[in-house]
Amino acid sequence: MVDDIFLLTVDALGAGHVGFLGYDRGTTPRLDELAERGIGGRACIAQSSHTRESMPSLFYSAYPFQLGEVGPVPDGRPTIATELADAGYATAGFHSNPYLSRAYGFDRGFDAFDDALPLAKNRLLTFLHRAINHFQLQPYTRAEDLNQKGLDWLDSTTAERRFLWLHYMDPHGPYQPPERTQRLFRDETTGRREAKTLWRRTVDEPETITDEERETLIDLYDAEIRYTDEMIGAFVDELDARGLLDSSLLVVAADHGDAFGQHGIYGHPRQLYEELVHVPLLVLDPGGSSAWIDRPVENVDIGPTILDAIGRAVPPEFEGTTLDGGGAVDGDGGPAAFAEAHGEGDDADVDRFAIRTGRYKYIVELDADDQLTTRQLYDLSTDPGEGTNVQGARTDVRDRLHERLLDHITTVKADADDIDEPEEVDAVVADRLENLGYR
Repeated sequence: MVDDIFLLTVDALGAGHVGFLGYDRGTTPRLDELAERGIGGRACIAQSSHTRESMPSLFYSAYPFQLGEVGPVPDGRPTIATELADAGYATAGFHSNPYLSRAYGFDRGFDAFDDALPLAKNRLLTFLHRAINHFQLQPYTRAEDLNQKGLDWLDSTTAERRFLWLHYMDPHGPYQPPERTQRLFRDETTGRREAKTLWRRTVDEPETITDEERETLIDLYDAEIRYTDEMIGAFVDELDARGLLDSSLLVVAADHGDAFGQHGIYGHPRQLYEELVHVPLLVLDPGGSSAWIDRPVENVDIGPTILDAIGRAVPPEFEGTTLDGGGAVDGDGGPAAFAEAHGEGDDADVDRFAIRTGRYKYIVELDADDQLTTRQLYDLSTDPGEGTNVQGARTDVRDRLHERLLDHITTVKADADDIDEPEEVDAVVADRLENLGYR
């Protein structure tokens, strides 16, 4: 019996920096413990490389291109939150990412929703909030404060069944971890202002980052992950202290990763390489199921898995499937995961699509006329860093994956919702996006 559902998502947490997925720097000891008790995905793929497309995809269990252009989320499709609300769950969401705010329609289905943006339209309050944003070194709510918001809501509600979503922002740039977690990875600590200045150069002038600065950025990122891991562990401990874990479904996921110079990029631009779309996924259910899923799975599978756990029918609009241990892992003919990204900036007319199988990753780029311009094929069994494009040497694999990917592209574009980008966003939202490197 599932009384409570807890969905914990972490912004910018790539699988390549997670202990239970092979990273050896001690970034995630608490998540590693949870992985031993639950169901873990070794090859979970986020549906895009940035929050604006990846998180709607997770909540709607739909691929980014099915949800239209990267504007407000559609209001005609069911989401995890609307389905659980309809099933009688009290629902609450807490975070501080502007792309997941009420401005983008992300409050649908939530009884309580706090996106750390001002509720009032009062011009004075808006001005004051923008002034705070301008001088603020840290443009998001810290994990410990987010935990408290979630726990306060849990303690205040008398509902018998509850759904709580927390979205942790700490591994997202600017990387400004506490000194105590920095010392686990660095001989000397970096101040918050200095750290923000260094990270900002990865956004504005990535070509100026030296090898030493790159290592500093990775240290700071890992320290942020360790802090977030501690806070997730602290939240789980609080659930346990309240006697909630034995009757709860707990899901830990991420919306994308971050790059540190791989493929010449930093942060999470709209590319589809593994460092950006390979993410951790853990599920702990009341039955205590423990298993590893080796086949590729997707974030769109989270919604169906949650609904299946409470015995609710999965709506036909959901594209994902319930997670289980089945599915063969083979070269290029077995289970596959997909990722997508609209272009931005100088390549705004470029659409990118990828298919990820047990062994291969195939990426294509299409221009504004849907003409194929680029093909990339990587053998992840021998080249996990995607350094050698073998599409010319392995044309047999390339052609098979191209056919599968083309079928996917045709389907998602045919199903696309007609959602337009807003002409302008609230000034406070725009400022917060700027501080996070989005504008």
